[in-house]
Amino acid sequence: MIFALALSALVQAAPASATQTQAPPDLTGMWINQYTPDLARALVNAGYVVAMLGYSTIYRATVGFSLWQLGMESIVLDAADPTTFRDLGELYGADAKRAYYHSTPIALRGSARRFEVLGANVARDDVAVYFQHEAIDGADPATFAIISPGGLARSGAKWFRLIDTDHGSCALPITKAEAERVLAGEDDELGGEDDDY
Repeated sequence: MIFALALSALVQAAPASATQTQAPPDLTGMWINQYTPDLARALVNAGYVVAMLGYSTIYRATVGFSLWQLGMESIVLDAADPTTFRDLGELYGADAKRAYYHSTPIALRGSARRFEVLGANVARDDVAVYFQHEAIDGADPATFAIISPGGLARSGAKWFRLIDTDHGSCALPITKAEAERVLAGEDDELGGEDDDY
């Protein structure tokens, strides 16, 4: 500060020449010296905030794993392994050992590493096909296909009607004749306005 006062006194004491213009004094060092304590405090505070955010992220990943963001509420899967977890879409997710529909663990019959989504509410592994979180008895994962958005599915020679209502869901085995009526638009008594398909 004393240096700055002496410098400004010298600048004011020097006679101004009409023909010569003087360059302003170099005060770059003065700004750094004047604001160094505030800058140091700001950097320490910023470092603290970054460290706490990092700690919070690590804590979140090891203690509870946030899966999907639904509106303003997160679903936390405490048993999920965040290092191997995959969000598969359609409310499905899987890690190296388990699979989930929404927040419900699925009782897998096969490998979680081979778990994949086929469509809305339908997934498979190497052994079984699942409608939401329940295995579909009699469905072969190698041949299973969703035939229509109305919830009609086929596995080899077997047909299924996938029903999802406000009151529950199920994969109902149906005959080929019933499937043909559904495809023709003649039979929709199992569906209705509550049907998600």
